[in-house]
Amino acid sequence: MKMKNLIIKNPEFFNEIIMSDEAHFTLFGSVNKQNMLFGGITNPSVAYQKLLHDGKVDVWCGICSKMMIGPFFFENDSGKL
Repeated sequence: MKMKNLIIKNPEFFNEIIMSDEAHFTLFGSVNKQNMLFGGITNPSVAYQKLLHDGKVDVWCGICSKMMIGPFFFENDSGKL
């Protein structure tokens, strides 16, 4: 009901809305390790040094009734050793 009232008051209401979203991408194609279990085939006790978190890129984009805004890319270098 509130949305209907806003549209009645201002017929251009939807032209004033910007919707946006963001996504996070790893640079090395890794996946969430919490969802996987991996054991070594030859020697399961061997440990490999690896970055705790791979480098990431965050992408933001917005859209409104007249245009698309972005995409904008933000480097996230939290994966440094």
